[in-house]
Amino acid sequence: MLNNSICLKKLIIILNRLENNNGFVKIYKGNELSTYTQILFQIVISTKNRERTLKVEKRVELHKFIWGILKNKNCHLYQIGGIEDHIHIFTHIHPSVALSAIIKDIKVASNEYIKKRKLIYKF
Repeated sequence: MLNNSICLKKLIIILNRLENNNGFVKIYKGNELSTYTQILFQIVISTKNRERTLKVEKRVELHKFIWGILKNKNCHLYQIGGIEDHIHIFTHIHPSVALSAIIKDIKVASNEYIKKRKLIYKF
């Protein structure tokens, strides 16, 4: 554990590197920090009671719609596929987006999309 004087010295060094520019904090060139994240998930979403309702010709349209949802959330879709009773989504999720939020958005929006476009007969 660092003592208070060392912590204070480190804070002063960091503050000396920063410059107040009209209310914005600027980091001097050469001291820029960057972060790289790679958070990959395989999400599986199934139909209610695993009913075989996702027919081949309708799945492609649904996959494109889900891809649009992920793109709007700054997520990168690597692959999407599935069969009649479930969909697999392999994606990178942006660090600012919660996994539960993205799954909720996909399920709610795709449900509305299926109903609106009448992609599935039983909906």
